[in-house]
Amino acid sequence: MARREANGHRQKRESPPTYDDWLGTIRREGGQMAWLWRKSFAEVHNLGRTKQQMDEAVLSSKRIRDAIRTLAARGETADAAVRAEAQQILSTMALDFRFHSAAQPIGYSLATVFERIFSHIWVNSARMCQIQQISADRSVPIVWLPTHRSYFDFLLLSLLSYHYRIQLPAICAADDFRASRLLGEALRRCGAFFIRRSFREVFT
Repeated sequence: MARREANGHRQKRESPPTYDDWLGTIRREGGQMAWLWRKSFAEVHNLGRTKQQMDEAVLSSKRIRDAIRTLAARGETADAAVRAEAQQILSTMALDFRFHSAAQPIGYSLATVFERIFSHIWVNSARMCQIQQISADRSVPIVWLPTHRSYFDFLLLSLLSYHYRIQLPAICAADDFRASRLLGEALRRCGAFFIRRSFREVFT
């Protein structure tokens, strides 16, 4: 009896996920260029807000407006001056996503590199398709939490989002990357925004 119950319990368990070889898919579709320029992809990734719209949304939020008033009162200065400083900080750290001029060319380069150094990259396609369905509702935010065991994590995540028609993620990057003008601007146009690793020096 106990053995039959145990067997029944095993049968009710969810079947293990199946994984698809993402690099194998690219090879079957004719290589990186053929994969990259699938026309329907551009329609998905151009639906996000512009940099100007995002800047205005941030500066118009209640928390930012309250912070501006508090800092202005503390420093006995005009709200407009503090807002201008906030605008400068935002322009320094904010992303400026450019799909055709940056994301696609860099995506091609990364896919080529991955194809050279890896034989296979296995992906749980069923789960990615579920996330794609959720992402179609723009009112539902999706937060990715890669393990960050290497810099490949967030690069690969962006490529897989592109592949599965999921809006490319905004990537939180350390302010160190912004120090390199060429690399920093390339990352910004691929969806990176920059934050300090530490705020200790600001308050000491």
